[in-house]
Amino acid sequence: MTPNSPNDLISDDEFLIRRVPPGLMWQKPGPVPSSVNVELREGESGLSASRAAITKPESLLGQIGASRDGGWLVIHAMVGELRAFGLQIVSKPETHDAGHVEIMPGDVDLNRRSVRRALIKLFAVVTSNDPDNSSIDST
Repeated sequence: MTPNSPNDLISDDEFLIRRVPPGLMWQKPGPVPSSVNVELREGESGLSASRAAITKPESLLGQIGASRDGGWLVIHAMVGELRAFGLQIVSKPETHDAGHVEIMPGDVDLNRRSVRRALIKLFAVVTSNDPDNSSIDST
């Protein structure tokens, strides 16, 4: 197995990244991601994310034709902090994203607004001057 393969165990010191759409519903001025970004949609069992060591931010955006120029953000959080919050991280590689994971509710109820407000604070925006993801790469 190669380092950072989708089949590797996901360590606590890894970062996960997620896309944030443009618009006031998804982003507050700053920009700061809103708690709606960690809300489970009807029929979803977990939140989609990607392992930063495998999937780079620009690649994550490119999967859906999005870009930072179009107002999209990429946010990141450390796996260990998400697990300490009571969440489970499950590797679910996809053909278009080998680093795909799901952030599963575990011990917390993502339908509770207070939980989502606390959870979103674990995420930070990946800056556009970090195109190679080096400041969040956990390798």
